[in-house]
Amino acid sequence: MEEVGLSLYSAWAVLRRYVVLIVIATLAGGLVATGHVVTTDRVYTATATTLLTAVPTDDTGTLSQSVQFLKQRMSSYPSVATSQDVLGPVISDLSLDMDIATVRGDVAVTVPEDTTVVAITASASTPSLAADIANGVSSRFSRAVEELEKPNAKAVSPVRATSLEDAVAPRGAVSPRPGVEVPLGLILGFAAGVFVALVVEALRVGGREAAASEAPVGEGQ
Repeated sequence: MEEVGLSLYSAWAVLRRYVVLIVIATLAGGLVATGHVVTTDRVYTATATTLLTAVPTDDTGTLSQSVQFLKQRMSSYPSVATSQDVLGPVISDLSLDMDIATVRGDVAVTVPEDTTVVAITASASTPSLAADIANGVSSRFSRAVEELEKPNAKAVSPVRATSLEDAVAPRGAVSPRPGVEVPLGLILGFAAGVFVALVVEALRVGGREAAASEAPVGEGQ
């Protein structure tokens, strides 16, 4: 009885037999990926970084005490950067037709481990808008932090915020990515075509063997 399993040689023969199916599946995968790229809105991101340094004051004491105070406060600063007191003025400064919740959803704030650096990344539909929002949030955040940490209106803030790196308009979008998604679509389409071809061939061979086993044995033996 012929084995159902396909050798490498027979697998190659199957691919040749179903080459049209495989080509169609490959092109279909590429077309689907291309359609996704064309119809999906572009998303650009830009990042601004702010450095926070400790300033000795009468309230915090020595420099080492000020540094310790700053380290303890670092984990709370991402929420400050996305607060209404920061985002509200940014919306006004840039004349954004967006509410605070929407802008907050487009802003990500991170604090690299063991640093006093705050990275503010903004996502937007254009490169310039992404950079403007990131820089606007960074600027307003710096003011908010210094005011927040003052023990009173006339006191010196124990935290100083300095722009470490301004956001610049990115050259390309982070999503969608034609150079990645279209080739991936072609690969997946090809894989799907090969899979279907092998399944169809296995069913064909299995059906042929079943028919052969059920055929009556010839007389005159």
